[in-house]
Formats: sequence, C-alpha cells, structure tokens
Amino acid sequence: MGEKVGVGIIGTGGISGVHIRGLTTQCSDIARIVAVADISEERGRRAAQQAGGADYYQDYHDLLARDDIQFVEILTQPALHREIAVAAAQAGKHICIIKPFTVMLRDADEIIQAARQAGVKLFAGQPTRYDPASRTIHEVVRRGDIGEPTRMYTRSFLYLGWLEKPQGWYYDLRQSGGVTVETLVHHMDLMHWILGPASRAYAEAGSFYTQDKPTPLPDDQIAVLYRFQSGAIGVLEGAGSRALGAPSWATEVTGTEGAVWLEEGGRVTVSRTRLSSGSLETIIPGESDTTGGAGPMLRDYLQCVLEDREPPVTGEDGRYAVEMAWGAIASYRSGRPVSLPFDPAHYPDFD
Repeated sequence: MGEKVGVGIIGTGGISGVHIRGLTTQCSDIARIVAVADISEERGRRAAQQAGGADYYQDYHDLLARDDIQFVEILTQPALHREIAVAAAQAGKHICIIKPFTVMLRDADEIIQAARQAGVKLFAGQPTRYDPASRTIHEVVRRGDIGEPTRMYTRSFLYLGWLEKPQGWYYDLRQSGGVTVETLVHHMDLMHWILGPASRAYAEAGSFYTQDKPTPLPDDQIAVLYRFQSGAIGVLEGAGSRALGAPSWATEVTGTEGAVWLEEGGRVTVSRTRLSSGSLETIIPGESDTTGGAGPMLRDYLQCVLEDREPPVTGEDGRYAVEMAWGAIASYRSGRPVSLPFDPAHYPDFD
C-alpha cells in the first residue's frame, strides 16, 4: 500500500455524509480521514464515527495543528469559508472548499492570496464537473461536434421542502448568498466551464415561496440571461418550486452545427443541424455515483496532492462562479443589466 494523504474535515452538516462516503469508499487506497471538526459535539462525533473512528475536535484550529493532516476539506456554511481557509493555508494545508467558494468576492480574493503566499494547493469543490453527463456534454462541445457554441440553457428546480432548512443561516444573505449563491453556482460554474467567461448578466428574481419566513429569500425564483465573451448566450433558471414528478435538472448546448442535451435518466443526446451529417446520437455516460460527483472529484484532487499536480478546478474557478452569481444578484437588485467582471474597488454587497 502506497502513501496516503491525511484528510481533515471541517464542518459536519448534512453534506458531510456524502463526502465522507466518497472518501471512505472511493479514495481509501490513497487517503484516510484523520480528524473532523464541528462546533456541535453530537454532530461531529457522529461524523467521526462514520469516518471510521476519526478524531473529533470542537475547535478547527486543533485539527489544523496536526502534522498528519495534509489536506483539509471545508464544508461549513459559506460565510465561514474565508476565516477557515486562510487559517488552513497559514498552517500549510492543501485546501478544498466545497461550493460556494465564498459569499463575498473580497473573501474569495483573500483566500486565493493566502493560498498563494503559503504555497499550498487550493481546490474549488465543484462536483458537477465530475458528473458523467456533465463531463460528456463538455467533451462533445470541446471536440467541436456541434460547431461553435451559440447558446446554453440550464436549470435547477428543487422541491419546496429543500427551502425548509433548519439552519437559520440560510435565510441570512450574508451567510448564504441566497439561492443564487448557495445553489446555482453549480450551474454557473458549468456554464463557465463550457462557454468561458461572461461579459454581461441580466436577471429577474422574486420571493414567491418563502414569504412566510421571518426573512424571505429575494431569489427563491430566478431567471438569468448571460452574454459570454465568445458571443454565446446563456440562460439559467432556478427555484425551490419543483412539483412532484416534474423534471428538476436540464442542460442543453446549441452550436452552429448541432446541439447536445441531457435527458431525464442521464442520457446525453447529440443532434446535427444538417440531415446529411446524421441525425441523433445517444450517449449513455457512466453511471452517476451515489456522491453526486464528490467521490471522483476528491480522488482527483487527492491525486494532485500525491503527484504534485496543479488543481484541475482552481480557487479562481470557484471565485468566478461566485462572480457570475453576483452578476445576477446585482442585476435583479438594480433592475438593469450588469457588466462583468466587477471592478475590485467596487464589488457589490448586500445593503
């Protein structure tokens, strides 16, 4: 058995179970979970047991002080990412921050700078890039099978119950960023990965399903239109309003010579514009794993640590998804299109 990377997990809320499963089932030959940290002792000790008897700390600084931990995964609420990531960088740990990278752009900049100064690897935890269907669509576009991309459509509709989160922080925009940051950065990262950087955003949003909350979310229904620097147009829709049985996820990319799209059930279809070049081709991607891409993502990241390779999904990538989210937020708050990128001297904020 070869060298293994010592892993520390900070934050053991609901998503941690998926990541612990990915680490223990898909990465056990190259990594071991040494310790977990969470302010909730009950939650943290439960996660430590799930991780195979890892050590538990209430204070994440005690976890960072361990020499047998080289890689830290941050799974806390988004507003805590900057503080923890900077401390991890200063402790010499390689860092993976699960989406969203941060809520505020200035926090993302500080994390990237801290990792650069410390000489540690910084990974953005964007598991959608490791979903087999998403990777298939990306490869079809990259090969030029549909010509130059001209438009992209993607959406994420969640059950209303998803908005019934017990954590109070979700309804504090400075803690979560709302639906746009906390959830839709998955799709913004996917659009950036396939179409490149955006130059303009226009969004409409509203509070339709959280009006009974003490602090209703301003974006529990949102539609965003992006213009990309390549000239392509992107449309993103998101909400917490999925009806039982209704499709929740869609991705479609159209190009000058065809289109590729994801169907319910995980099938990817490629269609050519000209009948002479063939009609439909159905691709069955590899089966999605039970971790939603987290397991394959973490394995790739850990191998980068072992082989001293550059991160395939960087801190800058994580930050850019947040910048696209803020383009949407700034637009629906102002009622006007917003140009991207933002001037660092004038980053948008929650008033």
